[in-house]
Amino acid sequence: MGTNIVRVVSFRCLQVKMFKQLVCCALLATLVQGTIFERPCRTDVSVVQDFQVDQYLGLWYDLEHYEASFEQNTDCVTAEYSRYEDGSIRVFNSAVRLTDGLLYAVDGLALVSYPEAELLEAKLNVSFYGAPNDESNYWVLDTDYENYSIVWSCEPLGEDRSLEYYWLLSRTPSLPEDEELREKIEMLKVQNGIVDDELIVTEHFAEGLHVEGFLVKDGNCTLATVNLPYMKDFEVEKYLGQWYELERYEQDYERNMECVSIVYRRGQPTDKSMEVNYRGFLPYNETTNTFSGTGVFIEELAQDNSNVTATAPTTTVGKMIASFGKAYNATDYWVVDTDYVNYAIVYSCAMFLEMNQAVEGYWLLSRTPNLPNKPQVLERVKYLRSTYFELSHIRVTNHTEELDKVHYLLLVFGFSMWFTRDLFVVIVTFGTIALGQRIVNQSCPDPASRPIVQYFDLQRYVAGRWYEISRYDQHFEKDCDCGYATYTPQTDGSVRVQNCCERLPNTTVKCSIGKAVVSFPDEFPLEGKLNVTFGGPPKNSNYWILDTDYDNYALIYYCKNLSASKSAEAAWVLSKQRTINPSVQDVVDKLVDKYFVRQDMRVTEQSQTRKSLLYDCVKMKMISFWIFTMAAYLWCAIGMSHGKLLTTACLQFEEDYNFKEDKFTGTWYEVRRLNEPSVTQHEDCVVINYRLGEKGSFDLRESYQIGDESEPIYRGGKAEPKVFQDARIPKFLQRFNTTDSADPDTSIDIVATDYSSYAVVYSCTSINSTHHVESGWVLSRQPALAKNVVELVNLFLETRFTREDHKWRATVQTADFCKPTAVEDLANHSAAGRVLLSIPLAALLGAMLAKLFY
Repeated sequence: MGTNIVRVVSFRCLQVKMFKQLVCCALLATLVQGTIFERPCRTDVSVVQDFQVDQYLGLWYDLEHYEASFEQNTDCVTAEYSRYEDGSIRVFNSAVRLTDGLLYAVDGLALVSYPEAELLEAKLNVSFYGAPNDESNYWVLDTDYENYSIVWSCEPLGEDRSLEYYWLLSRTPSLPEDEELREKIEMLKVQNGIVDDELIVTEHFAEGLHVEGFLVKDGNCTLATVNLPYMKDFEVEKYLGQWYELERYEQDYERNMECVSIVYRRGQPTDKSMEVNYRGFLPYNETTNTFSGTGVFIEELAQDNSNVTATAPTTTVGKMIASFGKAYNATDYWVVDTDYVNYAIVYSCAMFLEMNQAVEGYWLLSRTPNLPNKPQVLERVKYLRSTYFELSHIRVTNHTEELDKVHYLLLVFGFSMWFTRDLFVVIVTFGTIALGQRIVNQSCPDPASRPIVQYFDLQRYVAGRWYEISRYDQHFEKDCDCGYATYTPQTDGSVRVQNCCERLPNTTVKCSIGKAVVSFPDEFPLEGKLNVTFGGPPKNSNYWILDTDYDNYALIYYCKNLSASKSAEAAWVLSKQRTINPSVQDVVDKLVDKYFVRQDMRVTEQSQTRKSLLYDCVKMKMISFWIFTMAAYLWCAIGMSHGKLLTTACLQFEEDYNFKEDKFTGTWYEVRRLNEPSVTQHEDCVVINYRLGEKGSFDLRESYQIGDESEPIYRGGKAEPKVFQDARIPKFLQRFNTTDSADPDTSIDIVATDYSSYAVVYSCTSINSTHHVESGWVLSRQPALAKNVVELVNLFLETRFTREDHKWRATVQTADFCKPTAVEDLANHSAAGRVLLSIPLAALLGAMLAKLFY
């Protein structure tokens, strides 16, 4: 399988720049070829004196470097330095491999080259993969520790040639806008003989990333697991319960995470699936991350059975299949060995298509935060680790008493960000509805029924700027206006795609820079089909130009089948001007009516005078947004949550009162919600705690149950007040449990409250040009409404929520059904809460409320 082991994570880098080839991205390693110069290693290079190692630690971004084989075809390169307990330096390097969009990461070791020197020099010995650490190969020529670092190294190649390495590192993805600093760096490069003609610029556009990481070896999973044991006759019931993670191969989604624990449980002994709850603590920002999902242990033929028949006996084995919401993300987890009461060793393996590599994971679990001091347990674990796993890549998970105390306080008092992901068993296929997409209850139309531009002229098409006129609203374009795209031909025949727009209501600029290539360049006549990507390899023909005259308009379409009877469509109307040229308006209208559904299209505002936009489209910065990121919309489906109705018009409330944020804080119980009849599983036992944030915002911690057997499920978020001059009721923009900055905010209106007994909350959020998602809640200070306000609340609901589909469901809050929740405890720990006010708040508003209705 080879020994060149790196970690890999699934990654989306929003800026791509193609280099030549990929070997490995171990940044700053000196084991492979760098840039060759026809000169010996220079002796006139000086390094930083009195080097302050601790100031140098932390994250650095690679901005430019000499080309090296391990960095070829990569971008988004970073290096993070930290201390090991023995005082040595951990080197954690990562880079996006542009051939497949994967993030490679590798752990290394750095030692000060001459630690005994009276004045410490900035020379380090850096090594990876356990290689000898005896070469001074990382020289810091200059640094101010806070903004930049110039790193250089050289190896002789005979007497007259040399192999040089150079990196310009920055604390941020780009240098500060400081002309004096930039001039200083250029001067230092000249002084140290850095040759500009040899430089490779590294791009950094990695916001909104989502990563999952494992260990990678050459070869496939069959080869990787050929000698690996796993538990036969596995006893699932004994395996259930809580496990503490003691060791792992570093995972990027677990990066820097400590106090990790996993709980396995299932509702009934006969259930084939189990719930998996994962929790970990991030010390650097004092937050807790959680992941919840489902897995299934599989069955194999009994070992002593040689007759393979339909009725042959089977036995459960220690192989679990888990999925992160989509079947194609399924991952196999093997329980290599366990005694059920002390330890378990878990392994995972997945194949990457289009490359002969097996992606591996390793975890050592224990029933306690430390492995029991039992000789037979210690010897067994030691044997398995050394026999089947790479010891140099194992990372210890910290469970110190101090960290666990902070972790516990955050859990109890709710000052933490909870990221939850739904995982489903791979055997079941779930069709989720994506808000903001046009979902059609039929398969994609026959491609032959859609006209594609023939004899496509790429040069004419990419000349000039295209403005977005209308679209099927997309999740990644939620509330976006002033959208446009600029195309720049590249020397390799591809096209650089720069898209941009501003996102309302706060005019946030969203951007992405990508790449496009003609789908079938060798066919004649050339068709207007492009492969567009914003990270990773170009997708197959995901941008169809139905019609264009190159100078005025273009109609873009794409469709992907979600199942045999459902598909998702994308469509855009573009113009070379901010409005459609009147001379081609009739042509465009006829094409839209023929191939698109006009009522489902959302008009993109391009006006410079519309007051409600609160900004000038012309002066918008030249940064990009995802007008054409079909890949994102095709795979980032967001399921409609419980209790939400579809409507074509939002309710209007005329209540007018002076909302008192401080009186609204504290704990509320959800006692009713608008009911969606098709929902079979409901959130019950909903408890919400609100803390007043800055500028009238709320931080929230919420818990709920799904069924009476469920443990409380926690989530948090934030609600920011809307600023509308004509608002009669308090309005907020709410965000719950999101790891994606492009996720849309939800509109929340507090339409009635007396602060001490009840509140009515309403939400109506646009999902496209014609439809909205509508929700409503009744909250109470106690698990049941006070008798003196029941009639008042009923009257309010009857007179305001009058549509036929406005049916209310009682949220269960009975003591025999609902389990104790830490959110309720928040009201009883105000003193401790004041002590913890310095802890970063990362919780949000789930339902917010207002004043007495008269």
